[in-house]
Amino acid sequence: MQVARPYFRLNVYDHIEEFCGWQPIEELIKYAGNQRNEMYLTCLFKTGGRAGEVLWLDTDNFVVDKRKKVLFCQNMKLEKRFRRIKLEDGTVRREHVDAIRKKFPILLEETLTKELLEYLRAAPEGALFRSPYKSHNPLTVSWGYKRIRKINDELPRPLFNSLGLNQPFIVKGKKVDNVLHLWQHWFRSQRARQLREDYDFSEAELMEYFSWLDMRTAIRYSAVGASKLAEKMRSKR
Repeated sequence: MQVARPYFRLNVYDHIEEFCGWQPIEELIKYAGNQRNEMYLTCLFKTGGRAGEVLWLDTDNFVVDKRKKVLFCQNMKLEKRFRRIKLEDGTVRREHVDAIRKKFPILLEETLTKELLEYLRAAPEGALFRSPYKSHNPLTVSWGYKRIRKINDELPRPLFNSLGLNQPFIVKGKKVDNVLHLWQHWFRSQRARQLREDYDFSEAELMEYFSWLDMRTAIRYSAVGASKLAEKMRSKR
């Protein structure tokens, strides 16, 4: 009998310090199990999208610009966009709003883009991650969660450490586990930190790339971590 695991909401600010590096990301993706699953992890990282946004990706969302050496992602759906509606009794209700992310680039020469392009060229038109049970619908976020947890359980300890998942799992200031586990939003935060470290993106540029509306989000995702701060201090001495 499988024991249900406790669910804890993981916070990017508390649990991720800096970009783990391209090699650990590539090694992690090899544990996905098959090409579709590998491309799901690749898209989680390369687009920096939420799980639901990535699962709804379509072949039409990607356009290659050979002249600019860029793979553009366009018309990607955005989740968690709301508007506040004031009711007659004075209370306020949040209502979901359909929103589209601004077009953003993925460099052709960047690691993992070649594999993504090959997958796109071979894929039939329509949803990239379609359900085997409902051919016109994508796989569910629940599927993605279960896949990530399965991969997490198969990772060797050295790779787990390289990914930065060897720190204690802290919730509200209290340790609840000896180590973190992999979660889907981890890929989003890693992409934001990679853009900051490799391309020196400012908070404003991160907001443009991810279509964020709040500067506080960009600040939270772009923290460089203690190691990078120490490295900068040494370089300035």
